[in-house]
Amino acid sequence: MVIVKTKLNRALTRLAEQEMGNYPFKTLHKEATAHYPLKIDCATYIVPGCVRPNSSQRRRLSTTREVKAGDLLLCEKAFSYAFYNEVARNQPRMLLMNTDRDSMAIGLQVEIMEKTVQKLYKKPYVKSIDVSEVDVQPIVDT
Repeated sequence: MVIVKTKLNRALTRLAEQEMGNYPFKTLHKEATAHYPLKIDCATYIVPGCVRPNSSQRRRLSTTREVKAGDLLLCEKAFSYAFYNEVARNQPRMLLMNTDRDSMAIGLQVEIMEKTVQKLYKKPYVKSIDVSEVDVQPIVDT
């Protein structure tokens, strides 16, 4: 019975996050500082909006309700992340060697690259789509 109540509360919390952007930020911060590796369980929230035409034949994103300064517009988990853990600072770090450029990198950026590549490899549906222009403007991908 306790497991059912826990799962129901979790589902109701995720629903409130997704529909209204109600997040327990203090609790999330406490979880983030207490657990290694970091795993935050929350839903995605995007303020209700729609795409409307603009006078210059472009499109714009508009909200369907009034927003004011300080309102949450978007909340999404990072695609991949890495962070420095003071407790585990003596653990081995990843090393990336680029023989074409005679360079190497070590540290968090290498961990982020590795996690991102692995996620794309394991979940090919996450990869980008074949679109080169939006609103008659080329897409610039960094």
